[in-house]
Amino acid sequence: MKILTNLEAAQADYDARKLKEDKENAESKRFVSPLAYNLMLEKHDWYYEYSDDHRVYSAGRRYRDMLLCHTRACPTLKEMYYEYKKKMMG
Repeated sequence: MKILTNLEAAQADYDARKLKEDKENAESKRFVSPLAYNLMLEKHDWYYEYSDDHRVYSAGRRYRDMLLCHTRACPTLKEMYYEYKKKMMG
């Protein structure tokens, strides 16, 4: 019984540390500098919707969703996104 208790305690400790680490990573990834965001915009495949390959479409959509997720945290990034989209899509 004592071994099981120690194992449970170790698992609980691991879970707590992992949760804290995940929260810290989420916080650090939430805010992106405008310079880094501009590089992300340049990397994005703006024409993914026209692809016949579903993998390309899915990857483009996930990347777009990630870009839009960053715009919720910063109005400047939102403005950058829509300006860049307008430039690329005409």
